[in-house]
Amino acid sequence: MTLLPDLTNFNAELEAGTTILAVAKAAGVQHVVYSTTVPVPETEPDHFAALAFKPKLMLEKALPEAGFPRWTILRPGFFMPNYLSPKVNAQFPGAAEEGLFTTGFRPTSMLPMVDHEDIGKFAVAAFQQPDRFHAQGIDVISQAVTVEQSMETMRRVLGRPEIRARYLDGEELRAAQATNPVLIMHELLGRVDPYAGVDPREAVEKWGVEMTTFEEFIVRERKDFDETYRNV
Repeated sequence: MTLLPDLTNFNAELEAGTTILAVAKAAGVQHVVYSTTVPVPETEPDHFAALAFKPKLMLEKALPEAGFPRWTILRPGFFMPNYLSPKVNAQFPGAAEEGLFTTGFRPTSMLPMVDHEDIGKFAVAAFQQPDRFHAQGIDVISQAVTVEQSMETMRRVLGRPEIRARYLDGEELRAAQATNPVLIMHELLGRVDPYAGVDPREAVEKWGVEMTTFEEFIVRERKDFDETYRNV
């Protein structure tokens, strides 16, 4: 089960998830794998991020109590496809046209990056080894890199020196967040310490799932990267 937040109606995600779990239980589903989100720092209850992530946290609490024989929670980080069209247009408006990534992250912010296919690998592994993955909450992070490292990797692998980041801060960031809530998420994710300094590959090694580096992701998706940044 994976659900996208409805930024115009935060309760919609909770309602949908609750319905899915109820239908699955009635149908006799034996194992539920729920993909949520990497933990983020706590904020005030009425903060945009708190409201956006609350449904996921509530569903995480509801799943173990729903009575399924087996359940697994996967918590993926910042999606690598956010650098590809069409997602890049929402995450970093203008980046596809100019190569300039305007962001609420800091240069040294550690991005808990995840390849969407790695999430799928974990889901498959959970269904193939249900007893081992039962009652587990797993942070699925393919690689943790700084924002500047992600920029450097794209410049080098794609051969596009124009790619760079513009870091908003202070009043400029507050003003931009008023019209682009994605920047609020950037600021919060930038405060996450993935695995507290532990190499995420080591942290997930015990599960036997091979993870993808950002460079490997770019190479694999090179055609889409070239198409996304064809005007840069």
